[in-house]
Formats: sequence, structure tokens, C-alpha cells
Amino acid sequence: MNQRETSLIVMEIETVDLESEAYRYRTQWGISVVYYMIDMKALENNEYKSIYLYNDDVRRLKKDKEFTLFESVLQNTIALFSPEIILLSAYLEEFEKGCEDTVSLLLIRKLIATLSTLPNEEQTYCLTNNIRIKGAVCAFYKPLLSDFCADKKLDRILVGIGNNDIAFIMSCSKKNFSTLKYLTYQVGSVIQDSPSTTTNGILLYTYQTNTLEIFTESF
Repeated sequence: MNQRETSLIVMEIETVDLESEAYRYRTQWGISVVYYMIDMKALENNEYKSIYLYNDDVRRLKKDKEFTLFESVLQNTIALFSPEIILLSAYLEEFEKGCEDTVSLLLIRKLIATLSTLPNEEQTYCLTNNIRIKGAVCAFYKPLLSDFCADKKLDRILVGIGNNDIAFIMSCSKKNFSTLKYLTYQVGSVIQDSPSTTTNGILLYTYQTNTLEIFTESF
């Protein structure tokens, strides 16, 4: 790959069944990511398809340590797909506009109404990207979390990896942790089944120390 092609390599949370030769990088948070490039020919036909990198592809790229490559690909992902943090109610309103099922529409509207009554400290935010696809990996980008904390005047936030498309953000409290446990999907291929890591996909970001770590339930 030339330098331009390398700059187009991006990542997503591992949530799909891939061949064994597909490269997987297990992050320090016990969550695996995979690297891919967008199929540009398919994109011309308004189809979003991924061309996944395999072990041999990454072996040729790894001039430095795996973590250095991870950081580089994360930067590419942020640059190509601008991350956004919006209220969960706003995220649901986007679904409301395109929803044609009457029952689903009523449920969405009821949830939006409920969320609008919550105090600021109990609000849920969605972290995704500008295309709303494969945006959960943005949760690993600490400058984004730092800016959010500065804007909301929060020292600690909980980050729940929901599915491949979104992550959830809430201020750190026992009640919000319980909420995130319900919001966070139990996707087996996302969270590694190691007792030394986590079983709920919830991380803790601390603004003062600029650290992102596995959250252990202690209040």
C-alpha cells in the first residue's frame, strides 16, 4: 500500500463474523477492533461496503508496535468520519423522521418525551459519527471525551459501548451506571469473555488525568 491508501484505513468494533485470517486488535479495554477500507466502487452505487484487512496486510504495515498502528488508524477514522456527540433524544428524533411503523413511532415518541423530563445529570448522550454508521470506535478518542467534559463541566463520565454504530455517554453516578447497563448491548463479539476485563462494555473517562479505563463498579 502507498501512503495515500494507508491513510484511508479505518476501524470499527468487531461485531461481525469474519474469517479467521482477518486481523483483530484487542484494545487495552478488552474490546476488539478490526481494520478496513471502504469499497469505493460500491460507494459509487450508494452501497457502503467494507474491505477488511487480513493478518498479512497488517504484517506489511506494522513498522511500529501494534498500539502505534491502532492510534494511527483511529486518527484516520476520526478524520474521515467526523465524530458527533448528541443527546439520545435527538438521536431518536432522527429515527422518528424515517419511521413508518405506527407502533414503533409511538414508542419512540414516548421515549423522547420521557427523556426530555430528565435533569441534566441523568441525560444520556450518543457518541457516533456524521454518517451514523460504525461510529462507536470514536469512544476511544480521548480528545473528543476531554472536550465533552470541558463543555459540560464534568470530571468523570461513563462511556458505554452500545453496538458498532454508537456509544452512550453519561455522567458518573451509580444510577447512571445502572442505566448504561440496560442501554449497552451484550454483543458477544464486542466484549471479550475474560473475567479480568469487563462484562458490560462500560468505560470510565477522567478529565483531570485524561485517562480512559475499564470501569469497575465502585461508588
